[in-house]
Amino acid sequence: MPAIQLLSFDLDDTLWPCMPVIEAAEQTLYAWLQHHVPVICQRYSIAQLRQQRRAMLQQNPQWAHDLSLLRRQSLRALDAEFGLGGDWVEPAFEVFHRARQQVRLFDDVAPVLDALKGRYRLLALSNGNADIEQTGVARWFE
Repeated sequence: MPAIQLLSFDLDDTLWPCMPVIEAAEQTLYAWLQHHVPVICQRYSIAQLRQQRRAMLQQNPQWAHDLSLLRRQSLRALDAEFGLGGDWVEPAFEVFHRARQQVRLFDDVAPVLDALKGRYRLLALSNGNADIEQTGVARWFE
Protein backbone atom coordinates (compact mmCIF):
# COMPACT_ATOMS: atom_id res chain seq x y z
CA MET A 1 0.00 0.00 0.00
CA PRO A 2 1.48 3.40 -1.02
CA ALA A 3 2.39 5.90 1.70
CA ILE A 4 0.05 8.82 2.30
CA GLN A 5 1.50 11.93 0.68
CA LEU A 6 -1.37 14.44 0.71
CA LEU A 7 -3.89 15.44 3.37
CA SER A 8 -6.92 17.59 2.59
CA PHE A 9 -8.82 19.73 5.06
CA ASP A 10 -12.15 21.45 4.97
CA LEU A 11 -11.85 24.94 6.44
CA ASP A 12 -15.05 25.96 8.23
CA ASP A 13 -15.70 24.04 11.43
CA THR A 14 -12.46 22.12 10.94
CA LEU A 15 -9.88 24.87 11.41
CA TRP A 16 -12.16 27.44 13.03
CA PRO A 17 -15.76 27.67 14.24
CA CYS A 18 -17.80 28.89 11.29
CA MET A 19 -21.02 30.31 12.72
CA PRO A 20 -19.41 33.03 14.87
CA VAL A 21 -17.49 34.20 11.79
CA ILE A 22 -20.59 34.24 9.58
CA GLU A 23 -22.71 35.96 12.22
CA ALA A 24 -20.08 38.69 12.70
CA ALA A 25 -19.77 39.14 8.92
CA GLU A 26 -23.54 39.38 8.59
CA GLN A 27 -23.60 42.03 11.33
CA THR A 28 -20.93 43.97 9.45
CA LEU A 29 -22.89 43.68 6.20
CA TYR A 30 -26.15 44.67 7.90
CA ALA A 31 -24.52 47.80 9.35
CA TRP A 32 -23.25 48.62 5.85
CA LEU A 33 -26.73 48.08 4.41
CA GLN A 34 -28.26 50.35 7.07
CA HIS A 35 -25.96 53.12 5.89
CA HIS A 36 -25.99 52.50 2.11
CA VAL A 37 -29.33 50.79 1.39
CA PRO A 38 -31.47 51.53 4.47
CA VAL A 39 -34.75 50.55 2.80
CA ILE A 40 -33.73 46.88 3.04
CA CYS A 41 -33.06 47.10 6.78
CA GLN A 42 -36.31 48.96 7.34
CA ARG A 43 -38.15 45.92 6.02
CA TYR A 44 -35.90 42.99 6.99
CA SER A 45 -33.93 41.93 10.04
CA ILE A 46 -30.72 39.92 9.78
CA ALA A 47 -32.69 36.81 10.76
CA GLN A 48 -35.22 37.42 7.99
CA LEU A 49 -32.46 37.91 5.42
CA ARG A 50 -30.84 34.65 6.57
CA GLN A 51 -34.20 32.88 6.26
CA GLN A 52 -34.59 34.19 2.71
CA ARG A 53 -31.14 32.85 1.77
CA ARG A 54 -32.00 29.44 3.20
CA ALA A 55 -35.22 29.38 1.17
CA MET A 56 -33.28 30.38 -1.94
CA LEU A 57 -30.83 27.53 -1.31
CA GLN A 58 -33.70 25.05 -0.94
CA GLN A 59 -35.03 26.21 -4.30
CA ASN A 60 -31.53 26.07 -5.84
CA PRO A 61 -29.66 23.16 -4.23
CA GLN A 62 -27.06 23.28 -7.02
CA TRP A 63 -25.71 26.43 -5.34
CA ALA A 64 -24.73 24.55 -2.16
CA HIS A 65 -21.20 24.18 -3.54
CA ASP A 66 -20.83 27.96 -4.10
CA LEU A 67 -21.91 30.01 -1.12
CA SER A 68 -20.55 33.21 -2.67
CA LEU A 69 -22.96 32.72 -5.56
CA LEU A 70 -25.81 32.11 -3.13
CA ARG A 71 -25.04 35.28 -1.18
CA ARG A 72 -24.70 37.36 -4.35
CA GLN A 73 -27.98 35.96 -5.69
CA SER A 74 -29.73 36.80 -2.43
CA LEU A 75 -28.46 40.38 -2.69
CA ARG A 76 -29.58 40.55 -6.33
CA ALA A 77 -33.03 39.33 -5.31
CA LEU A 78 -33.25 42.14 -2.76
CA ASP A 79 -32.11 44.60 -5.41
CA ALA A 80 -34.87 43.41 -7.75
CA GLU A 81 -37.47 43.48 -4.97
CA PHE A 82 -36.70 47.11 -4.16
CA GLY A 83 -35.79 48.24 -7.70
CA LEU A 84 -32.48 49.70 -6.56
CA GLY A 85 -30.43 49.49 -9.75
CA GLY A 86 -27.83 46.94 -8.65
CA ASP A 87 -24.79 49.19 -8.17
CA TRP A 88 -24.64 48.37 -4.46
CA VAL A 89 -24.70 44.55 -4.77
CA GLU A 90 -21.02 43.84 -5.43
CA PRO A 91 -19.75 46.39 -2.86
CA ALA A 92 -22.12 44.82 -0.31
CA PHE A 93 -20.82 41.35 -1.09
CA GLU A 94 -17.22 42.57 -0.73
CA VAL A 95 -18.03 44.00 2.71
CA PHE A 96 -19.38 40.62 3.77
CA HIS A 97 -16.52 38.70 2.15
CA ARG A 98 -13.80 40.76 3.85
CA ALA A 99 -15.48 40.40 7.24
CA ARG A 100 -15.98 36.67 6.63
CA GLN A 101 -12.20 36.20 6.51
CA GLN A 102 -11.75 37.28 10.14
CA VAL A 103 -11.42 33.82 11.66
CA ARG A 104 -10.09 32.56 14.99
CA LEU A 105 -8.44 29.16 14.70
CA PHE A 106 -9.25 26.39 17.14
CA ASP A 107 -6.43 26.27 19.71
CA ASP A 108 -4.89 23.04 18.42
CA VAL A 109 -4.91 23.89 14.71
CA ALA A 110 -1.60 25.75 14.36
CA PRO A 111 0.54 23.18 16.19
CA VAL A 112 -1.07 20.26 14.35
CA LEU A 113 -0.70 21.88 10.93
CA ASP A 114 2.90 22.84 11.74
CA ALA A 115 3.65 19.19 12.53
CA LEU A 116 1.83 17.87 9.45
CA LYS A 117 3.35 20.41 7.06
CA GLY A 118 6.76 18.82 7.46
CA ARG A 119 5.52 15.33 6.61
CA TYR A 120 2.71 15.79 4.05
CA ARG A 121 1.47 18.03 1.30
CA LEU A 122 -1.57 19.86 2.67
CA LEU A 123 -4.58 20.94 0.64
CA ALA A 124 -7.54 23.10 1.68
CA LEU A 125 -11.00 22.38 0.22
CA SER A 126 -14.21 24.24 0.96
CA ASN A 127 -17.68 24.88 -0.36
CA GLY A 128 -17.61 28.12 1.62
CA ASN A 129 -15.97 31.37 0.63
CA ALA A 130 -13.04 31.49 3.02
CA ASP A 131 -9.82 32.66 1.37
CA ILE A 132 -6.71 30.93 2.70
CA GLU A 133 -4.60 34.06 2.14
CA GLN A 134 -7.01 36.40 3.90
CA THR A 135 -7.72 34.02 6.78
CA GLY A 136 -4.02 33.59 7.46
CA VAL A 137 -3.77 29.84 6.88
CA ALA A 138 -2.09 29.87 3.46
CA ARG A 139 1.34 29.15 4.95
CA TRP A 140 0.25 25.56 5.60
CA PHE A 141 -1.47 24.79 2.27
CA GLU A 142 -0.47 24.36 -1.35
